[in-house]
Amino acid sequence: MATIRKVFYNCFVFIIHYLFILFYIMLLMIRYLIIFEGIVQGVGFRYTTYSIANKYNLTGIVRNLDNGNVEIQIQGNEDNINAFLKDILKNDYRFIKIFDYSIKKIPLIEEECDFRVEH
Repeated sequence: MATIRKVFYNCFVFIIHYLFILFYIMLLMIRYLIIFEGIVQGVGFRYTTYSIANKYNLTGIVRNLDNGNVEIQIQGNEDNINAFLKDILKNDYRFIKIFDYSIKKIPLIEEECDFRVEH
């Protein structure tokens, strides 16, 4: 009987520890909506963002907007998102020209598991 209690106790401790880790990771996660203005459509910008997002293990979506801008929803830890933005904004791409961008924090999408390009 004592062995069964010990097994249940160890399982309970493991589950609590696992849930704590998941909760802690979720606290570190953040999601932003970023709108880029400039020469960002028809120049490979969406696929460039896809490549950089995967480099930093970020999730989200990138899509063209009707007004010529590009919208990105990006999710991950703040350090990786900052590195992503730094790479995008260094602007040493041949045809991509970013004139301005806006950024706003938005709610997380917990079940999201990849970054995708929407057509």
